Amino acid sequence: MPDTLQQITIQFPRLNPLWLMMGEGEMLLPEEKPEAHEAAPSEILLKLLEDAREEKARLLSIIESQQRTIERLTELTKKADVHRGDTATSAAVG
Repeated sequence: MPDTLQQITIQFPRLNPLWLMMGEGEMLLPEEKPEAHEAAPSEILLKLLEDAREEKARLLSIIESQQRTIERLTELTKKADVHRGDTATSAAVG
């Protein structure tokens, strides 16, 4: 998909990559040429894609951390259930 988006911005240089990716702003960029200090549409698209990759990595890290927490809590719950069962059996026998 990133290659497709890059090809679109190359074929249609006036197409606003922010609009294309996120629906934000105007569909077309102004007709005037960007000044030297402004980023070209393909550079903007590449920056957006890099930002998206970084956000994906951050979210995956959070998900993995939460999965480990769930696994630890599941184990603790199982141990607590076993302990409760042992206590109940001891009380019934005693």
